[in-house]
Amino acid sequence: MNSPGLCVYSTEDRSKPITFQLCQSYFFTTKKKFAKDFGNNIHGVLQPEWGCPEQRFDQLSDLLMPIIEGATLCFLESYSYGSHGKIFEIAENTAILKYKLYKKSCPFNTISPMSVKKFATTKGNADKKMMIDVFCKTQDFDIRKIMGCGDVSPLADVVDSYFLLAAGISRLKTA
Repeated sequence: MNSPGLCVYSTEDRSKPITFQLCQSYFFTTKKKFAKDFGNNIHGVLQPEWGCPEQRFDQLSDLLMPIIEGATLCFLESYSYGSHGKIFEIAENTAILKYKLYKKSCPFNTISPMSVKKFATTKGNADKKMMIDVFCKTQDFDIRKIMGCGDVSPLADVVDSYFLLAAGISRLKTA
């Protein structure tokens, strides 16, 4: 499981189109070289060490909660039933976050990974590179240069979280 990403958008003027420059993006990492700010709106947060997966999930959600304090709505990526690997750990991590959101009375909507990819690229099976390429084109800057890493985590997590947010806001506007 890679580091989760979080993209926060706050504006009084809902008529403005969402752009990455209007967002604050956070990702959580175990690599000290990424635990820093990249520009003025990308923030790498160092994860504390953990002894077991459950401790990690609890710590990650504890790191997220102050960032989303006061949110009127959150968008979470729903489960990807066709995935392989640590899918149960991802589900457990998401469940802990959902529980903490519930306890804070913070509403959330879920969007499938396929829907996020389709929103971003028009292809529901887009890979990380395609997502990043579309991000760079639509946002008019090369996030690869800013973050100094390839098309992998944490860069991919930042891009995924932005498109999750943008897809969620788009759904609200069409509802």
